[in-house]
Amino acid sequence: SKPALKRRRSELDVNSAESRACSVQSKEKHWSVLPGLNYYGIPIHSADCPAFGERVCVHRGFGHIDVIMDEHARQCPSCHAPFAFMGVFVFECRAVVKYQIGDAAMTTNTFCAIDGNCVDFGHHEKLDTH
Repeated sequence: SKPALKRRRSELDVNSAESRACSVQSKEKHWSVLPGLNYYGIPIHSADCPAFGERVCVHRGFGHIDVIMDEHARQCPSCHAPFAFMGVFVFECRAVVKYQIGDAAMTTNTFCAIDGNCVDFGHHEKLDTH
C-alpha cells in the first residue's frame, strides 16, 4: 500500500527563478518537459492513481497564460485529478513574467531558457509521508 502524502504549503517565488540544465525525460512515466511553459507537481489525492507520489509534468505551451487562473490545466495526466502544484518550467523559449506582490507595483521580468536549459519557478519543498 502506498503512503498518504501531504504537501507543505509554500508560495511560487519568481524572484528565486533558477536557470539550469533541464532533464526533459525521466524514469517517471508522466514526466516530459516540452518547449514553452510546463506545470509540475505530485498527485496526492488517490493512491489508486498510477502516478501517485511521483512527479508529473503537464505541457501548457506558449502564449499569454495566467498561472493562477489556469487551475484546470494542472491536472494529473494519468487520473485527471488536480495535483499538488509545485511550480513551472519554461524550456526552449523566452518568457515575460508579470507579477504583483500585495499592493506593490506590477513587476515584469524576462527569462531566456535556451540551449537545453530551463528556468524553474518552483518551490522545492519536500513532501511529508504518513
